Amino acid sequence: MQHDHETKKYARGVVIGKLYPVHAGHVALIRRAVSQCAVLDLILCERRGEHPSGAVRESWLRELLAADLAAGRVRLLRVEDTYDQDDSKLWASLTLNWIAPGPPHLAAVFTSEAYGDPYAKWLTELSGHQVVHECVDRPRTVVPVSGTLVRTKPMHPRIWPRWQWAAGHPAIVTAAGDVPDLLPLPTRAWYILRVVLCGAESCGKSTLAQRLAAHYATAWIGEVGRDVTVDKLRAAGSEPVALAAEETALTADWHSSDFVRIARMQTAAEDTAAREAAAQGVPLVVCDTDALATLIWHERYMVLDPAATPAAPEPTGEPVPAPAPIQPYVAALEAHVRDLPAHRHRALYLVPDPTKVPFVQDGTRDGEHLRDWMHARFVAELAARGEACAVLDADGYDGRFEQAVAAIDAEVARLRGGEGAE
Repeated sequence: MQHDHETKKYARGVVIGKLYPVHAGHVALIRRAVSQCAVLDLILCERRGEHPSGAVRESWLRELLAADLAAGRVRLLRVEDTYDQDDSKLWASLTLNWIAPGPPHLAAVFTSEAYGDPYAKWLTELSGHQVVHECVDRPRTVVPVSGTLVRTKPMHPRIWPRWQWAAGHPAIVTAAGDVPDLLPLPTRAWYILRVVLCGAESCGKSTLAQRLAAHYATAWIGEVGRDVTVDKLRAAGSEPVALAAEETALTADWHSSDFVRIARMQTAAEDTAAREAAAQGVPLVVCDTDALATLIWHERYMVLDPAATPAAPEPTGEPVPAPAPIQPYVAALEAHVRDLPAHRHRALYLVPDPTKVPFVQDGTRDGEHLRDWMHARFVAELAARGEACAVLDADGYDGRFEQAVAAIDAEVARLRGGEGAE
């Protein structure tokens, strides 16, 4: 049997770039290089402050190229880019330092850019071996996408052609047809807009989440914390049932570690739903809470300690300092929240105001007197973190649905680059 380096056009090739983000054009370029090279060195360049980060992009590449990496056909290296983008001699020198020395010696560089010719010239001169430039789809006619389009207009109709949307109207998902996907699945899932309902108890969040999901032809992710609450109550021999507003709800036995687990489970459920929506060509999902909301709920149950402080505190929005035994769990929750950019591009938070809707006792709610405090905490925390947020304060549930649709439509229009943008 002949070895790959005897049957392939090139014994060794290189692809280098930011792949910011990884799109179908990049995948096609890499696939072409793999088809022609016995071994491909794939160099991923990253700069600080990029979103998605280099680590996230590397995880996508490792998923997409898993078989080639496992077989040794591709060798993936992530490097920090602090260099002059236009210095081809410098980049050729860096490349030869980064990749393992031959044999086999580098024989080809694959790009879709103008820098490929001078880059290959300097690779030849500095290595002492002929390196040719294979230019692949430079005019972007085979795969009409660019990193700039994806970063600046991640909900552009060309990226999501199956999702038919117009402001103020329900969305429709059409058949796939022959329209190619311009983003691979992990990239698409990351760019899906997360619409997050959060806030105080009994404000209609879950009902609104389901209604919004139906309007936008997408999935909604339920509240993991509620499921855990019910499981805890049942494990203790109690069954949650609807109660009159003045009746006392059952109370679960909570530990701070429960909230860390809930936050991770909520994010995992969100990731799964985003993957499923991405596979169907839908660019948003609706979340009935998220990990950041879980951080606030932990503060309410484990730091505020309503059992010791039965009277409602002033709704100033200020956080309550955690006692020393709980601080490690707060730190773990904060760490998970800081990691959310590895899971998603952007979230839009919708916070229903509790003052204009009645409190409904479902058998698990024990914080009617804390609703104003919770609302203020959510609004203040989201503002402090610079998150996109809309407060829903209409008098009735229908009015709040209309407010939510208006906020989401405005965000969708912005992420599409304006109505009808091409």
